[in-house]
Amino acid sequence: DDLTRSTQSLEDFRINNGLDRQAMFPESQFYSISILFGMFTFESVVNAYSLYDVSQEGVAIFVTIFLISAVNIFIGFATGYQLLRQIFHINFWRKLFGLLSSILMILIGFGLNIGVGHYRDNLMTLASRVSSENLKTSDLLVETANMGGKVLEDLFSHPFQYGDFKSYIITLVGICFFVYAVKKGLDWDDLYPGYGKLSREEKAKGEVYSEIYNYAKEDLQSVGSKTINDITGGLDGLDLSDDAIAERTNRINLVKERYKSWIETIKPLGDSL
Repeated sequence: DDLTRSTQSLEDFRINNGLDRQAMFPESQFYSISILFGMFTFESVVNAYSLYDVSQEGVAIFVTIFLISAVNIFIGFATGYQLLRQIFHINFWRKLFGLLSSILMILIGFGLNIGVGHYRDNLMTLASRVSSENLKTSDLLVETANMGGKVLEDLFSHPFQYGDFKSYIITLVGICFFVYAVKKGLDWDDLYPGYGKLSREEKAKGEVYSEIYNYAKEDLQSVGSKTINDITGGLDGLDLSDDAIAERTNRINLVKERYKSWIETIKPLGDSL
């Protein structure tokens, strides 16, 4: 019953959403997870290369480095997995929501990475001032606290103008990984929202049924063969009347008919899977 309901739910979903194809999704997410982890690692290395030499925080800058990488990849992946996928939905309003929200998040993702380039420029400027003006610790803390406002100001006044080539590198790499994370979010499941989940549930229940079906079939074959052997074996060496032989023959035929009836009952459902 559980398998029948799952199969019917999947069929209803296909009809209601105008789907005439099988769901397409990876059998395992291990490859995608490995790619995402590799992206996080590589971007963190690039961020460290670009930020460590101009930072006044020492090893503490690695917290910022890892945070930038994680947020960038997470926003990209979430945009592809949750938002951009909605444009493939049959409902117009969900299409519109998916389009507008995806545009907004892509702009945020691009802005984040462009802002990281300006963040490095401001760190570089601060490092230069520390060496030339001998800033006190208190002044350094104030400058660091005000850096967010300066980054936003630079982002809106001259978004693509940097003072050092490493700022271009960190921005370009971040944007590339953001775009690829969006793609990995789309590839994570079937493009149509919800279709992959229902298909996986139906497939899992079908596999459980197939295992039970095969086990029961093998068990019944074994029981049937043993019963037939027991009956026919009892005839050896015996001088039975015609009536006794006919009775045992009928018992053999009864076992065969029950077996055939059971197979015919479950075969259509098994074939449909």
